[in-house]
Order: sequence, then C-alpha cells, then structure tokens
Amino acid sequence: MTSPGEQPGSATPSADRFVALFAAAPFGIALTDRQGIIAEANQALGRFLGVDPAELRGKPFVEILTGDGDAAMIRGLIADPDNPPPTGRTVPAVMEHATDGPMHAELTVIALPGDDPKQRYPAVVVRDTSELHLLQEMLRHQNVHDPLTGLPNADSFRGKVEAAMVDRTHPQLALIVFDLDGFRLINDGLGPEVGNRMLSRVADKLREIFPAEAVIGRMIGDRFGVLLRGSFTGQALTRQAEEVLKELAEPLYLDGNGIALSASVGIVVRSTGGSADDLLRAAEITVHRAKSAGRAQWMMFDAEQDRRERHLAKRGAVLGGALETGEFEFRYQPTVRPDGSGELVLIQAELVWNHPDDGVLEAHEFIPMADLTGMTVPIGRWMIDDAVATLARWRAQFGPAVAELAVRLPSRLAIDQDLVGMVRSALDEHQLPAESLSVWTKATTLDDERGDVRESYALLADLGVRVGLLITHQSQFDVFTGDLPLHDVILAESMVELVSADYPVETSATMRGLHDFLAKPFEQGIRVSAQGVESRDQMQRLAELGVSAVRGPAIHQPLTASAMEKLLAEAGDPANVSAGPQHDT
Repeated sequence: MTSPGEQPGSATPSADRFVALFAAAPFGIALTDRQGIIAEANQALGRFLGVDPAELRGKPFVEILTGDGDAAMIRGLIADPDNPPPTGRTVPAVMEHATDGPMHAELTVIALPGDDPKQRYPAVVVRDTSELHLLQEMLRHQNVHDPLTGLPNADSFRGKVEAAMVDRTHPQLALIVFDLDGFRLINDGLGPEVGNRMLSRVADKLREIFPAEAVIGRMIGDRFGVLLRGSFTGQALTRQAEEVLKELAEPLYLDGNGIALSASVGIVVRSTGGSADDLLRAAEITVHRAKSAGRAQWMMFDAEQDRRERHLAKRGAVLGGALETGEFEFRYQPTVRPDGSGELVLIQAELVWNHPDDGVLEAHEFIPMADLTGMTVPIGRWMIDDAVATLARWRAQFGPAVAELAVRLPSRLAIDQDLVGMVRSALDEHQLPAESLSVWTKATTLDDERGDVRESYALLADLGVRVGLLITHQSQFDVFTGDLPLHDVILAESMVELVSADYPVETSATMRGLHDFLAKPFEQGIRVSAQGVESRDQMQRLAELGVSAVRGPAIHQPLTASAMEKLLAEAGDPANVSAGPQHDT
C-alpha cells in the first residue's frame, strides 16, 4: 500500500482492490498523515461536502469540521493511529458543505498499513447521517411538542419551568395558566374538529400577545401555560391576561356558528431558585379559585389563602383516620319550651371533631372537606349509629320519658340513598321507636343537584322518624309545597337575630313577614323551633310568634354526653330541665 501523499496505484492485487474500493465506496474516505493533513479524498467525500476531492488535498481534516469538540476528538484519534480500537472508533460530527451549510455525519478513524509494516496511517471513513439526524430531530420535536398547536407539550413545558427555576439570570418568574371554560360543550356540540380549530386559535392568540421570549405550552387538554422571565408587576401581568380574554371572547365563525371562548386564569409570580412543583401547584389552585369565583376572569395567587386552604386540605386528608380512632363525638343542647317552664322538648345533637392539633371543630369546619373526600357518608353512618345508641342508653338509664334526639344531617348525607337503611338498621338494633328520632338538614339541600332529599324524607316519614328543615333566610319561606313531609321547621341564628323587642310584630315589616311565614307550618301542624337564642327578650318574642321550642346560649351551652347525662340525672324528671345558661362541665 502506498504511503499518504502518493497516488494510489496498482502495485499488487490487494492494492488494486483498495483503489477500486476507495473510488467506488458509497461513503466518504479521507487518507491523512499523522498530523491530520488530507492526502487523498474519494469522490463520495467530495459529493458529501459539495467540492472536488482534489480541493481537499493538503487541508487539515479538522478544518472541514464545524464543532470545536469534534475537531479536538478527531485530532487526537488521528494523532495516535497505532493504538486505535480493534474496529476503529466512531464519533458523531458536523461537517461544512460548500453550499448547504452544516451536514451531520459519523466518522470512523481506522489505521491502515503502509509499505513499511511498522508504519500505520490514519484513514477517516465518513458516513452521511443528515437524513437520520433530521428524522431524529423530527421525532424529538414530536416527543416534546403538541402536534395540534406546535407548542411544547406538558412534559416539555414542565421541563422548561424546572430549568427556569434554577436559572438565576432572571430575578423572577411569572406563570400564567389559561384554563378554557366549558370547552367540552364545543367538542360535544360541534365536534372535535371544531374543538381542535379553537385550540389552535388559542395557541395563536397567545403567541401574538406574549413576547417572543415567553415560553408557551399546552399543559393538558384545554389548558395552556405561559412562562415569563424577568421582573414583573401584577398590573402588567393582569393586563396581558385581560387582553387574552378579550381576544378569545371575539367570536370565530365556523360553518355559520359564531364561537367565542372564555378562560379562567391563574397568575403566580415567584423568585427563581424555588420549587417548580410548588410553582405549578400554586398556578393549579389559583385557576381553580378563578373557576369557583365565576369563571371568565383572572386571579392572582394569594399566599395567605393558600396557607388556609392547605390547612383545610390536611384536615380532609386525615378524616378517615379520625373516624377510625374515635375523634368524632356529639355535643348535646337541650331544646325547651320558651315559656320559662324548662320543659324539655328535644335534645339537639351536633357533630364535633376533637382534632389533636386544632381543638374542637364544629361540623362546618370539616364537613366540606368530607364532601370532597367522600367521607361524609361513612361519618354519617357513624352519626346515626352513635345517636341512636346514645338515646337507647339514656332511656334505659333515665326512663322512656327522655325527650327525642334530633340529629342535624350534612346535606350530602341527607340526599344519600342509603340514609333510610342506616336509620332503619340503627333503630332495629337498639329497639327504639322511630318517633324518638328526629333528623333535619338545611333548606338549601332541596336544591342540591346531587340527589333528592324529598325521597329520603318521604321514606323516613313513613318509618315514623320526624324530619325537618333549617330556615336560614326569608327567601326559603316557600318550602311548604305539599309534596314534602315535614314535622319540624328550625329557625337558624340569622332568623333569630331579626327578632328583637325593639321591633314589635305590629310595626316591623320583617316581623310581620316572619309571622305570616309561621302561619303556614302552624296550619299544617308542623313544630317550629329556633336555635341560637341569646337572650330572654328573644325567647319571649319567639314565644309571641308561636315558636314552641328554643335552644341557644340563653338556655344551655352545648354539653358533652357525660354532662348531658348529669343534667338529666340532676333534673329528676328527664322531661324537664332548668332554664338558664349552663356550660359544659
């Protein structure tokens, strides 16, 4: 074989074969000396680089590479051809085409024997990988971009958020999340093709409104995110959000249909160096708040509100354990006639949670979390069982004259299809008559779309259980429709506050309205009681209105089970307790 610098000849058959291979090879070959100077280049290499192979002679091979890293690696391999890997070493590289710019290739440096068996000379085999690289780039782009909008997809957008959080070149990050309102109606009503066109429109509007350096991504479904870096004012960010909402509200006419969009927007500003997870979570909950507040609006992240809601969420997360470990109990409040006799009409049972950190929590402080976690019904089952068992124990201890027990039901429990079965089972187990138990819930439960309290109440009334509604506002005075079996109407604290000695029935429009309202249950034989009674004056005025039972601070504070038992024992007659504010002992 000839040495570099000599034209390949035909000294031997093997040399002839090499010359033929060198000339006809579909891949580029460059023969160099140990300094990397090209001695010969074949036609394939010339075509790959867009030059005559003769022009490459005498050039350092590294000059046709575009990357400094590539050049250093190839220079090192060429300089040591005596110790190559057995099959050479292949490395990726970028080479400069005469007219088309950078071209991707794979280079394999091998050592060829020279005329002197002790001498070996480097050769570089060049394989064109530009098409493969293009395909890989296309696949990579597809992996990190949403095919519909061309925006970074959820994983890619998250990665960009994570990278931005650790980049200290900008003092702040702002994340604006747009969640389309009611988008499912478009997909279901007009078809997914129209839905896709609207999603593409959203992406286009975001590109138009936000600066080129903003990172815009399709986070998931009909949710889009915009990541901004720099320093921000809330006013500037909200102005951009409002501009997007205004643009989306302009109808787009497709097939004769004018389609407008709205979005709920969450805006969060953070200093760099924090947690990407925390930033994304903050944006998520801020969007939910915007939706809950009425949709089609923006909302800034509120750290204090977030702290409160996270605390509530923690409560909700441990409700199951609290039920299992017995942290729930009832507090009992005697309900008496308002005539001062102290005659006990019923005992009101109110659910509380003895929270290990937060102390005694009333139902309104944790039942909303129970609704979200699906724990309301399991807690409700415990409520029914415990209330009936307690009343059975009291009647066994103090006699059958112990008044009925009234249990306030969370709305979710009141509409549950298993409620009637729970009550029937508890009454049967403890052999109590159904009329000894009273259940009631808020009047607003009548409008709860999750179920029908009327059906539950009708079945409970058939069993003999007394059922009632809590009236919290004058707008609920129309609950007496005839199709709802009612035994009790309870006036809430907000209604009792309207009752004052300063406003006689004859001169107060509010009192006259309340008087007229109460005429309806009186006509139907429905018992009317009031809770939250704070004074003797209120109790007297309620008696004048015809209210037959009252409870509240003016009568008794809520009592534990043991304190209630003590009160019953001290009264002698379990149907009569002394009036006057008493606290749990």
